[in-house]
Amino acid sequence: MTAPPISDYALLGDCQGSALVSRGGSIDWWCAPRFDSPSSLGRILDPSAGHWEIRPAEDARITRDYVEGTMVVATTFTGREGRVRLTDALALAPGARGHEIGMESPCTLVRVAQALEGRMSLRMEYRPRLEYGLVGPEFEDGDGVLRTIGGADRLLLRADVPVHATGDGAVATIDLRAGDDAGFALRHTRS
Repeated sequence: MTAPPISDYALLGDCQGSALVSRGGSIDWWCAPRFDSPSSLGRILDPSAGHWEIRPAEDARITRDYVEGTMVVATTFTGREGRVRLTDALALAPGARGHEIGMESPCTLVRVAQALEGRMSLRMEYRPRLEYGLVGPEFEDGDGVLRTIGGADRLLLRADVPVHATGDGAVATIDLRAGDDAGFALRHTRS
């Protein structure tokens, strides 16, 4: 799949790095820990340069807004049997305010899917490619963390649902009923 037009993306930021999330729930650009770092997710450059997608398993109507006064994006998927909100953000350091924002960025993408009405199944697909898509990483699974290792970078994925490693990433099925939620955190570190 190729990336949608740039106008389809919302910007996430933590004052040190940035990510772009599409209307369809795919993070197709993330450079961490800084704006000038090599991307870990880069599908906007090349279809095989990595992405992290959380989307409905069926067709859905999509609406999206920033949470007022923030760089947090809330995307709502409305399907035949339910409605789910996917909230995406780059985490800030605890207590960071004013000029402190971004100084101690945890370099973590946070995603939360919450069922608002009825029920809906979502599909999560995680296919990182480090160094602007040049490094096909290795994956280690253990202690509830999927570790992505390649070059000088390491990504740590934690999830509230079982994540199944594949040869080139990971997948998960997320079945939600009204009131349920599922959280994901992807942290960037140096090897």
